[in-house]
Amino acid sequence: MLKLNVSQRAYKAHDKIKTMPKRKAIKVSRRNVLLTSIALLIVIFAVYLFFRSPGTKSGTIPSTNPTSENSASLKNQASKAPPQSSSAPDTTQGSDKTQSNTASPAINSSLISPYGNFVSNHHPGGNNPTSEASVCNTTVGATCYIKFIKNDVVKKLTEQNTDSNGATYWYWDIETAGLSKGSWIVEAIASLNGQTKTSTDSLKLEVQ
Repeated sequence: MLKLNVSQRAYKAHDKIKTMPKRKAIKVSRRNVLLTSIALLIVIFAVYLFFRSPGTKSGTIPSTNPTSENSASLKNQASKAPPQSSSAPDTTQGSDKTQSNTASPAINSSLISPYGNFVSNHHPGGNNPTSEASVCNTTVGATCYIKFIKNDVVKKLTEQNTDSNGATYWYWDIETAGLSKGSWIVEAIASLNGQTKTSTDSLKLEVQ
């Protein structure tokens, strides 16, 4: 009997030793799964915060209208032929601008696609100035605003009425505009008597 008891105890001890590595392996495996899951959740949350950009999805850019002293350069730009970086106007309606000396549009006026220097500096920030001057040319008395698009973020300059020359102007600054670094699509949107036309700048605004 003594020999039998000793043999049974030895067998049980040996069996216990054999099962210990398996239990440890299971514990290690569970711990690895848990750590991997936590790391994955952290990455997903970080990506969500990066693309969410709370408070900056949309908004109006602070701007001022040029005064009589400092608007001459902008008006000179408006009187020139539109640059390659902006859409050309509808030439069939070009005479509408010059036939009226007031900002009140004719009832049957056709809307001219907006054109002009939508931004004066396409590479602001870094070592370059951050101030901007924007011009929108369209039909006399129409409204126009300029917007900037990056992914799902949209910022825009206040909608304004064009003057007797069919132009409207904004002075603003990148530092107060809420535009993050990167490439922004620039669009000008004009409206008149239920008509709406949009022109896209062929050059993106590259904020440094």
